[in-house]
Formats: sequence, structure tokens, C-alpha cells
Amino acid sequence: MKRVIIICILCWTCHFISAQNDIIPILQSKNAEIMSEVLTKTNYDIYLKQEFIPTIAIIPTDEALKSYIDLVSYGQTVKKMWEFKLDGQSQLNAYVYDCDENEDGTFTKQGNSVMTLSGIGNGCISNRIKDLLDNSIIMEPYSENKIFYKTRGNNFVQIERKGNSYQVYGSLQRNVGHPIIVKESIQVGTCLLLLTDEPVMGTPNSVAKTLHDTEVDGEAIFEKFFDIVDACAISPVNSKNGWRAADQTYGNLYNEKDAGMIGAEDSRTRKATYLLNNYHYTIYAPTNEAMDKAFAAGLPTLEDLEAAELYDDENDLMGTAQSRADSIREVMLDFVKYHIQDNAVFVNVETAGVFNTAKTKLIKVISLDETTDEETWNGDYTPGRPYKLSVQVKNGQMSVTDCNGTTTKVVIKEGAYNLMAREYWFTDEDSRRQFVNPNTMRLNNSSFVVIHAIEDPLIFDAENQFTYTYKPLIQE
Repeated sequence: MKRVIIICILCWTCHFISAQNDIIPILQSKNAEIMSEVLTKTNYDIYLKQEFIPTIAIIPTDEALKSYIDLVSYGQTVKKMWEFKLDGQSQLNAYVYDCDENEDGTFTKQGNSVMTLSGIGNGCISNRIKDLLDNSIIMEPYSENKIFYKTRGNNFVQIERKGNSYQVYGSLQRNVGHPIIVKESIQVGTCLLLLTDEPVMGTPNSVAKTLHDTEVDGEAIFEKFFDIVDACAISPVNSKNGWRAADQTYGNLYNEKDAGMIGAEDSRTRKATYLLNNYHYTIYAPTNEAMDKAFAAGLPTLEDLEAAELYDDENDLMGTAQSRADSIREVMLDFVKYHIQDNAVFVNVETAGVFNTAKTKLIKVISLDETTDEETWNGDYTPGRPYKLSVQVKNGQMSVTDCNGTTTKVVIKEGAYNLMAREYWFTDEDSRRQFVNPNTMRLNNSSFVVIHAIEDPLIFDAENQFTYTYKPLIQE
């Protein structure tokens, strides 16, 4: 009996591996030769051949890859459309065109190709292809009870089955309100292949742009929160490794200050604080009414900041530890940080958990005199553990509880929740160039964000949060 079981297991295993190895030939026979080629050349096909790890692969056809919108051009005045083709001995080329963005969110190619990029080894082609692959492969099975799926690139896509067919929404397509058409679905071993008529593309909207542009019932509901974010945490160009933000109008969530100050990171001279970094996040954005409650609780206003800047200027305090404006910006920044949570949480997905925020506790640095056992504090602080939020999603409702035990609700109105944003950082081949050629730039880093409107502000310290003093951070 045991021998028969062993033989059956071995036969099943051989059949299983054979089924997994059929993926590339299947793609080649389904007008997806480009994806079969790049999967093989980049070794990404290994992710689709895991024996015991179910996966979903969203595979754009060769025709779909004739209309790839270059994500580096998202922040440019003129967008670029790439037409991928396999030429000659299976060489992957990208023909680059200028394109127009239409009112419905689609794109129309202009005239003739402005340049050609050749070979999978080309740095720019490889950079875009790997980003496309990372955001087309999902390392989990399809479930009837699930809508949002995290990709290898830490972005999220929406997949729904309608009868015998599937619909896919990437964050770009979701924003313009139409699904990617799945031409055919094929189960190969543990991998579900979804052949699509468009590539899955991330939204071009940064957090700042999403906050600025969102309207619900004709009202810019995040206007006051955006103003605070803009005052303390947005920069289109920064100093870290020559990175540049895709959104050239507003920029990424980023703060820079003098070395040794609270919240500072990175370089020894000027300190860069990246509020989002190569992961997925949730931002709870207070509505205008919620911001009025925050101002009433003590959050400084833009008028307070302007008055402080005038005071600093008149008393030569700008850039010093006594700067009133810097202290106010720090209060604003702490407020913003506490509304940023690690891990993306959606209204449609039932959740109950406690999550870290971008705001960390400050701990006094105590010195011990070993001869007298006397403890003293010299005024320095060190970052401690993050402040947390308790989140619950149930029956299509989401609530968030802050450190003070106060619970607020997410606004369940169309356009007020599950707003997808993505922060991009690009690096030019020569970051010292004054004029950047978008066709030589590469995606260096990105992060995915889902934004929800909330009815009340989140407070981490009811007694001291809005009475901030610009404090020195201990130097390591």
C-alpha cells in the first residue's frame, strides 16, 4: 500500500512541474510573446512556477504593450507613450512617442517616434519592464471574498470575477473609471494567468495632488489639510541621491531641516525626512470640518505660521533653534505624521488591527553619573517607538481610534475613500544636470498610498501636542 502511495505522489509531482513549465509556451501561443520574453530574460518567470505558492499574473498582450505610458513622463508637460516590439532575434525595442492626454484619462499617440531604445539590457527599458512586472505579479491566490491584491511592487490592484470572466482595475484605470479587459484567463498549475488588453499602470497622482484635486459634492474636502501638508511636508526637488519627484507641481511628502533636530534623518548636514518610502501606506485625511476641530484644539494655522515667520525675520531668528516658524512647522509635521499609517487598509476589506504611524515618541536622553548614581537630562531627545492607531473595518464602515481613545469614522461617500496615490522618485543618469532628459531618467523608488477622508482629527497627545518647542536630537 505504501509503495502505491509513493508512486502516485511522484507521478503527481512530475505532472505538476510539467504544468508549471507550460506557462511560457502558453504565453507565446496567446499573442503575449513580449511578456514571455521579458519574464524569461529577467528570471521573473520563476515567480510563476512556485510549486506550493499560488500566484496571479496579469499579462498584457503584445498589442497592449504598444500603448505603455512611461511613468517617468507623468510629471512632464508632454507625456510619452512607448510602443514595445520584438524585432530581429527577439530583441526588445521601445519606440518612444509624444502623446496627448484626453479628458477621459486615455492617451493618443502623436506623429512619429521621437527616439528608439534598444534591448532588454538597456537601463531604461529594464527599469520600466521590471516595474511593470513587479506590479503585475501577485503572490497569493484569487479569492471570491477578496477585492484588493498586493503586488510584488507593494502596489494594489482590484480583481473581480464577473461570471466566468475577470475584471482588473489598476490604480490608473480605477481613477478614470474603467476596468482593464481580461481577454482570457488560464489556470496553469498554481498560477492564474489573466491576459489583458492594457498593462497595469500605477496612478500618476501623488498624495499632494490627490489631496489638492479631490472634490466631493463640489467641495475640495481636503483643502485645509492640504494647506498644512504643503506648509511643512512637500518638496518637488530634494537632495537625497539626486532624487526628483514625479509631481513637479507639488512634489513628494518630504521634509528637510538642520542636522540634530527632531525627525531628521540621512545626511550629516541637512537632514531629509521621507514620510513614505518604498512600501504601502494609509493616510487618514481630515475633512475641512475635521481640520476646524484641530485648529480649535490648538493646531497652528497658516496665519500663525506667517506671523511667526515675520517675527523670525524681524529678530534674526530664521534657521536658529529659537525660530518660532520652525517650531510651528514641527507641530504641523507631527500632526501630519500621525495621520500616516504603515500598511494599506481598504474600506472594502474587513480588518481589525493596531498599526504604526509615521510619528514616533520622543524619549529624554538621561545621563548617569556612575560615581554618584545621579541622573541628569541635558535637553536632548532620541526617537522612540511609533505612536499607533487602532483600525476596524466591518460592514462597509471604517473607524480609527487614536492614542487618546477617541474614535473617528471614515467618510463613506463616493470619492472620499479608497483614493489611490503613488509617490515616485526618479534619478537621472547625471543628477547634476540642470535640465533633465526624461528619456534618461529611471524609477529609483516608489510607494503606494490609499487615502480616506475622516470626520475628526487624530490626536496623539492631548496635553502637549500643540505646545511644541524645537528640540535637539541626540547625535550618534
